[in-house]
Amino acid sequence: MSRGGLPAALTTRQTYVMVLMGALAMFLLQAAFNAGPLTMAQPGITIADPVVSVLWGIFGYGETVRTGGYLLIALLGAAMMVAGAYGLSHSSVVSGTPAPTTPGRA
Repeated sequence: MSRGGLPAALTTRQTYVMVLMGALAMFLLQAAFNAGPLTMAQPGITIADPVVSVLWGIFGYGETVRTGGYLLIALLGAAMMVAGAYGLSHSSVVSGTPAPTTPGRA
């Protein structure tokens, strides 16, 4: 906005694509919340949010992705995030179901 101001921002495709994607994201988010309990929708949202952000940066704004060790660290972090979301979504504490007990133990 420093070069062309508000008129320049209103004449670029990125502005309108961002508004459209925001509306689509809100619609999909509400559909996910309507589909079932929050414990079912939240893990998918937790995983999709950073993935969509990275893809938006790459394809929408032309950012470059570091490779090599940086990519390995990022993929390891993503795998840990997926494992954590999966573990929490299947946890008896979150779902409200009683934990399995071992017979003979109180």
